[in-house]
Amino acid sequence: MTVQMMRGYLEAEMRRYGFVWSVKNGYTTLTAGLGGKRWKMALTCSEDRFTCYAAYPWEISRKRRAHVLEGLNKINADASFGSCFLLETEQSCLIVFRCDVIIADEYSIAECFEHGLKYTSAALCARWEILGEAAGRH
Repeated sequence: MTVQMMRGYLEAEMRRYGFVWSVKNGYTTLTAGLGGKRWKMALTCSEDRFTCYAAYPWEISRKRRAHVLEGLNKINADASFGSCFLLETEQSCLIVFRCDVIIADEYSIAECFEHGLKYTSAALCARWEILGEAAGRH
């Protein structure tokens, strides 16, 4: 499948689920949430996958950067799904969870997309408290 086809499928699935989304700098962006937790999410397409980026809502001060990176390294070493990294902003950093949703063929897109969003949300929420504490959120 081409990237353009994947984008078309992504947009169709977003409409089907009733998500409010926009396209910014080539990324499909939305606010996601589960169980009272909210975060920003960006999705991008390639020929055989969607890549999901989900940013935790806390800013990390530059002073806490090394401490948070140490924790992210431990989390990534133990993870079986996705990985976390720090995204530098103008004045701070954000913790971002990244995962790929691989699409086998066009018949499995809807199922893969649904499962990818569910697994991404579950993985993000599973680390919510520990990363919040690492970020200095009390």
